[in-house]
This record gives sequence, structure tokens and C-alpha cells, in this order.
Amino acid sequence: MSVGTIDLVKYQRNLKIKAILNIVKKLIIMQNSKEYSIGMLEEEKDYTLRTEIRNIIIHSDMYNSLMEEYNKYLDKLTIFFKREGITDGLGVAIFYKELLEEGYLSYNKTCKANKYMLSEEYINYYCYYLLPIFGCGCRVATGNSVCRNFTDLLVNLENRIGNKSMHTFAFPDDENRKTTKVNHAFATIIDNDRCFGYCPTMDVYSNVLKEKIIDNKEFKYLYFKDIKDDCNFIAPLEDNEDDIINLYNKFNYLGIDDEYINKRYSQILIQRLDDERDGTLENFYNEIKPNLDIINKKVNEISPIKKGKIKHLIIK
Repeated sequence: MSVGTIDLVKYQRNLKIKAILNIVKKLIIMQNSKEYSIGMLEEEKDYTLRTEIRNIIIHSDMYNSLMEEYNKYLDKLTIFFKREGITDGLGVAIFYKELLEEGYLSYNKTCKANKYMLSEEYINYYCYYLLPIFGCGCRVATGNSVCRNFTDLLVNLENRIGNKSMHTFAFPDDENRKTTKVNHAFATIIDNDRCFGYCPTMDVYSNVLKEKIIDNKEFKYLYFKDIKDDCNFIAPLEDNEDDIINLYNKFNYLGIDDEYINKRYSQILIQRLDDERDGTLENFYNEIKPNLDIINKKVNEISPIKKGKIKHLIIK
């Protein structure tokens, strides 16, 4: 396929269908996709446009090449955790956070949030087109990520190791309840007979409660109550995937507490310090460094960044 470029900066603030229709039609024709119907309603056009662009992204050579390298990296990460004997849901979450903060999961040994990726204009465009790429944990390798990226890599890792983990979308339960629109992502993890929420971005552990409020309509959600009661979240079922809905319907798990977490954290901390002392972590980093370099390069080929802002979505 020839190169197609969509200028995010130009269209992300007030996206107009007609403004990029010619670009998208060319991409659709390149992919031998169905023709864009002029007779559709605007809503149908909008949905079709998004669907076609997403399909083009995930079927492009660039995207598939990125995912192939990302899967190789995940395989190595999974083998390393198993080799270290860390396979329980809580232990994986704790050790993952340690590696993340120490920079062992990025090509340049840094771990910071990209503030632009938290802006409303980026989130709107991200939800509109870029979900298949920039919701994935491969961006952690760049050293520049946000909650959905940190969470996605953890969820992928937990599931590959053999635990049940789910990507969860929620909004904060603050005093003013300023928003009911999901704006945060974290992992829900089932650890044997226990179930808990974990946010690797803020290092927050939560117990999971089933809730239903009737206020002119039925509103079902999972309530994530911080074990320290500092940062609680509401995860509406309507904004989450089927596995979260199934968890709500079949919930029969125990919770967690400080004692449960601290005991496992002490064990993981001792193991990490030993691994640093004997060079285990540095050897592992050198093993995965080539994968991290390639992932970082491919992510930035698909979506170049200038001064911290994504400028284009490039599809080959």
C-alpha cells in the first residue's frame, strides 16, 4: 500500500467529515474496501469513516510489524517473570511496577507521562481513530506513556502468565462528582479467590464492589474502593468490555487489605534488590533492549512526535 497521511493537528480540534473524505476514500480504495456511500446519514458516515480507518490501520504492514515485535517482547517478559517465580496476580503487578519505575521496560530507561496525551483534544482523537495502536502497551517502550498504556502492558502480561486480568475504564468518585465520563484506565486482576483493582500509574490498590443506582434509570457499575480510601473509582458497565460485565454478573471473590499487599511487597522488594545486586535485572534489560529499540522506532514511524505532540498518523 502507498503511504497515506492524516494530519492530526489540522483536524483534531473540530473534525469534519468532508475535510478528510478524499484522503480516506483513497485509502479505502487502496484496501479494496467498500465504497463510501454518499447517501448515508451523517452519523452513519461518521461511523463508517472511523471503522474504515481503524481497519486500514490494523491491517497495514506497519501496524502488523509493530505487533509482531511487541509480541516477541511480551514473550520474553513472560518467560522472565516465570523464571523469577513471580506468577501470582498480585506479585506480577508489584514486580511490574518496580520494573516500570526503574526504567527496565523502556528503551531509554525512563518512565514519564506525556501531558499532551492527557489533553482533551488528544483523547478525543485517540478515541476516534487511534484505539488499536495507542491503547496498546507497546507505547511504554518509548518511555513516554499514560495510564491506558501502562495498564494495557500489565493486563497483557498477567494474561500471558496465566492470570485473569481486564482493562477497566472508569472515572473518579470525587466529592464534587464533576464528571461521569470515563477518563482513566487501570487493571482488574483475579488472584486465585481474590479480585482487586490496580492502577500502575498511581500505584493504587482497590477492592471491587458491585453497585446499582436507580435514578430515573438503572445504572450498574463496579465500584473500586481504594484500600486507603483516598482514590475511589466508578467503572460503568456500559463503557467496559464483556469480561467486566461478566465479572459484575458472577462476582463472588474476596477482597484484599494492607496486610495482604505488604507481605507480598516485602518479598518482591527483597527479590528485586537481590536481582539488582547480582546483575539479573541488567542482564534481562540487555536481552530485551533490541526489542524495545525496535518497538520505539516503529511506534514513532507510525505516529511521529514533535515537541511532545503527535503530528501525523502515517499508514503504509
